[in-house]
Amino acid sequence: MLRSVGAIEAYHRQYHAPIVPPKVVDMLILQPYHPRSVRFSSTEVQAGLKAISGSGAASYANESERLAGKVLESLRFDTIEEILGRGLHLYLTDLVRSLRSIGAEIARTYFYYGTMA
Repeated sequence: MLRSVGAIEAYHRQYHAPIVPPKVVDMLILQPYHPRSVRFSSTEVQAGLKAISGSGAASYANESERLAGKVLESLRFDTIEEILGRGLHLYLTDLVRSLRSIGAEIARTYFYYGTMA
């Protein structure tokens, strides 16, 4: 998995340890500075949405921003122990569902505005 996203060197710099699944999950989901992590990408999505709408840091201008903020806050406060305790598959299924909702709201807000009643 790490090799497929070009993260083996980054993993060894971050953890200074053998490759173990919980640390791989932590790196690919929760690490804020690893550019292949879900959290890093979610931060970029939220920043992009706020740049487009011009909304402030503590507010949101539309549903896509609200959902993006909600996902990002979850990623900021979730721990690897909580994720694995809940079940990685269930966690990822819920995360993908949330990300899909953000995409649908982005499309509805910014691309389909001419067709909305």
